[in-house]
Amino acid sequence: MQTFTRRGFALGTVLILALSAAACGDNEPEQRKAFMSFLQTRIVDKSGVHIPKLTDEEKKSFGPYVDHYAVIPGFSDNPELLDIAKKMQQATQTVGLTSVQALIDHRKDLKDVGDYLAKAQEVMARELTKTNAARAALKQPDDLKAVFDKAFDKDVTIPARGFIETMPIVVDIANAALKLVDYIESHRATVNVSARSVGGKDPQTAKDLEVLVKDLQRLNTPFEAARRRMNAALNG
Repeated sequence: MQTFTRRGFALGTVLILALSAAACGDNEPEQRKAFMSFLQTRIVDKSGVHIPKLTDEEKKSFGPYVDHYAVIPGFSDNPELLDIAKKMQQATQTVGLTSVQALIDHRKDLKDVGDYLAKAQEVMARELTKTNAARAALKQPDDLKAVFDKAFDKDVTIPARGFIETMPIVVDIANAALKLVDYIESHRATVNVSARSVGGKDPQTAKDLEVLVKDLQRLNTPFEAARRRMNAALNG
């Protein structure tokens, strides 16, 4: 009798656990539906980048899919990448200076742009690779995957691509501006500088300056195009 009671208790425990697991599994369609609705309405349907912070109620309703969502803010909230975004904004302002004298006054900033963004490109590529690997490791039903991919592209892939595309152009502009500034500083005796223009006092200096200015100006068009694309990706 004692052995039967123990065995009956053990079987009863197994049955309860099995039923509990089944009940949890039954929540998956509702959790998936709630998560898909969140991705569609809070990210995909919005203009620009939107990375909402989950409420406790949302976390509860998404169940295990909370970990799936974490991949997206895990990229955007990365401290190194946030620093890159801040420095990128400062860099575009620096290389966007239209006054020759302003470029001269910001020579150190121009040098910092080249040095910093060269390293930033490596960080961005590394973190994007890690995030893409985390994305690829997620096991998702096809209906969820379709919506998640759209949200992921909007909040991660497209903005990252915009930064990666724009950073080399900004570095090129900074380097071209530095060449112009360094030439001006080393040829002060034969250079005339006004607020928005620069000219040579002799034919050779004038010719050298013309080449340097054109090298800088030819980068304006691709830079503005890249900046517009990046702003559209971030802000809609």
